Amino acid sequence: MRASPQHVLLVRINPELAGYKFQQLPSLYRELLDRIGVLPGVRSASMGTTSPMSGGETAADVSVEGQVRSPAENTSELVAVGPQYFETEGMRIVAGRGISSRDIATSTPVAVVNQAFARRFLPKESSVGRRFSLGFPFKAPGFEIVGVIEDAKYGSAREDAGPIFFLPAYQVLSILPYVNEIEIRAAGDPVGITAEVRRAIQESDSNLPITNMTTLTQQVNDSLGEQRAFSGLTGCFGVLGLVLACVGLYGIMAYNVTGRTKEMGIRMALGAQRSEVLWMVLRQTLLLLAIGIAIGVPLALATARLIANQLYGLKPSDPFTLIFAALLLTGVGLLAGYIPARRASKVDPMVTLRYE
Repeated sequence: MRASPQHVLLVRINPELAGYKFQQLPSLYRELLDRIGVLPGVRSASMGTTSPMSGGETAADVSVEGQVRSPAENTSELVAVGPQYFETEGMRIVAGRGISSRDIATSTPVAVVNQAFARRFLPKESSVGRRFSLGFPFKAPGFEIVGVIEDAKYGSAREDAGPIFFLPAYQVLSILPYVNEIEIRAAGDPVGITAEVRRAIQESDSNLPITNMTTLTQQVNDSLGEQRAFSGLTGCFGVLGLVLACVGLYGIMAYNVTGRTKEMGIRMALGAQRSEVLWMVLRQTLLLLAIGIAIGVPLALATARLIANQLYGLKPSDPFTLIFAALLLTGVGLLAGYIPARRASKVDPMVTLRYE
């Protein structure tokens, strides 16, 4: 996610439960944002139907003016937002402008799209100034694109950001009347302003229920809970598997070298130096390890591709992990060959010849 989650407080309200009618909502939203925006420690305040990593986005079909597309190809996500939404969430505007207080019901219908929307629907031209409408085909006047923001993930952290368009909340109250989330960017720790924000909302309407209050950082962390649990469990099994592989490799190599004790005694009795015997053992050990790595690495890569969609923050061909595992197993194999060979090379050749 490229949006900056630091210092953002998310407050969920429910005007519908409090009995607010469609016509009363604009004044309620303005009063809430005005009250919260002037609180000490608050840099900006906005609202939206959803926020990054909340999983609450709404799918909608769009049609771009002058284009003919299959209905199966024109799906995007819709988010209704208030003024200063992108500044509050920490999203960077890469072209044009964001949603402002001038974008009201009586002004020209506008929209801001993300880069994924621009790549899908307008890949060869500037998005700013183009128009699109909801549904299929295009219906004038539609919404004029006035800005493009950088991509931010609203759904799964494992998936690339999809196309999203943002509409001014005051212009689409007939479509999405209840904008239930207030976003607040604090100057410091957002938890420190929760009491003041709660008081400001109650002063506006004591009957307006606050259904949830959390930080954007916590929301992102909660959305990654399943992935982190899976990653932790997989990591534990991976470490256990690596330990078992090291133990098994050491046992096999040590047994193999120990079984050649008589051979090493014969070689030294015939004049071979201890260093030559050690190198002979290590050379053969390295050959076996090289064969094992040559077979194991491709198998590991093929297996990782099968579970690639379960890996968050880790590529299936992560070079550090593969190199670390290969070096560790190589070190264990060499140690397993070196220790018995060194012990056998220090024994008197005549004693070694009598080894059973």
